[in-house]
Amino acid sequence: MNSKILFAVFAGLLIVFAAVKFFGKRSSPGTFPERLIEIDSSGVNRLLINPKAESGETIEFFLDQGSWRIKNETLEIPAAQGLAESMLAEIMNMKPKRLATKNSEKWSEFDATDSAATRVRVYSDQELLADVMIGRISYSQAPQQGYQMGGGNQVRGSSYVRLNDQDEVYSVEGFLAVTFNRNFNSYRNKTFLRLTKDSIQSLEFIYPLDSGFVLKRVDTNWAVGNQIVDNEKVDAYLGKIVSKNFNDFNDEFKADRGPEFRLIINEKGKGPTTVQGFDLGNGQYVLNSSFNSESMFEARLSDRNSMFPAVAGFFE
Repeated sequence: MNSKILFAVFAGLLIVFAAVKFFGKRSSPGTFPERLIEIDSSGVNRLLINPKAESGETIEFFLDQGSWRIKNETLEIPAAQGLAESMLAEIMNMKPKRLATKNSEKWSEFDATDSAATRVRVYSDQELLADVMIGRISYSQAPQQGYQMGGGNQVRGSSYVRLNDQDEVYSVEGFLAVTFNRNFNSYRNKTFLRLTKDSIQSLEFIYPLDSGFVLKRVDTNWAVGNQIVDNEKVDAYLGKIVSKNFNDFNDEFKADRGPEFRLIINEKGKGPTTVQGFDLGNGQYVLNSSFNSESMFEARLSDRNSMFPAVAGFFE
């Protein structure tokens, strides 16, 4: 008798286990996917973004010979390095935390309507792989663990998103609108110079009225002509230029004349890097470098003086 009871209990457990395995794989009204988007990122070569910040104007990222470029209605230029890859990773890693609504009449509460959201489309050539509407951010505070100077709580953010062909709006972790709802210039490559300080062998400064000079490495010292200069001042100058960015662009400027200021930087084992400075008058300048040759940057007098110093500044 006991063996029959044990067998019946065991059989019942097997049935329950099988039912859980079977029904657990099926979606139910209270569940949602682990990730909103499942795509093969290796084939992605184009992103179309319609940021709310640009009133819906389309900004296109596209791969060109292994490098990402961006364009709008008037410009086509290099994109900020690593930005497209980072944006794609954010889209692919969207994990729903909760379902905010599945009623299209409530989309406006989350800025998830067609007119209020930032739209992001992901392509492989002409094939649309993902179409996402990014709405507003919701902020919350999480208490920090343990004592920390300054106190306070850590701010967390969630973004409301929906897939363009679906009604559901989900809350996902992260500040997606900060990444995608931006103006065109914020996506651009703002790099001006990237140099290796220890590999620089000489710098030729070409100024008006033959006031230029050549700064050359001589063993462990630096010299202008036959005169040894202050190594610490050279080191301080190089520290300013080896990793240089500018934030403001001048897309209207056309280099239809030669620059007033030039700098030719020679690094060991590399070709020369050239910097050009154009004087617009009234303390305004345009700077350009061969490192990012397609970009013309706005600069002030202080920027010009920092990039093109007087020779006296290298002597004690």
